Amino acid sequence: IIEPLLLGNGHFQFSFTNQSSAIFEVLGTTNMALPQAQWTVLGPPVSLGGGLYRFTDTGAMGQAQRFYILRAQ
Repeated sequence: IIEPLLLGNGHFQFSFTNQSSAIFEVLGTTNMALPQAQWTVLGPPVSLGGGLYRFTDTGAMGQAQRFYILRAQ
């Protein structure tokens, strides 16, 4: 994960690289102790080309902490 950033509107954004053509989804939770099956699917990252992807969590605003899993489908 590269370029983690808290945006001015309270959204959290991060980027990552992957050279494969895998399809990804991002899961999130505020309770890391929960089993992965109970994490919320937040959606897919956006491909920026050249193996670079970006995800913006619009639900991060007001969260004291948030944990993420990047899962290839």
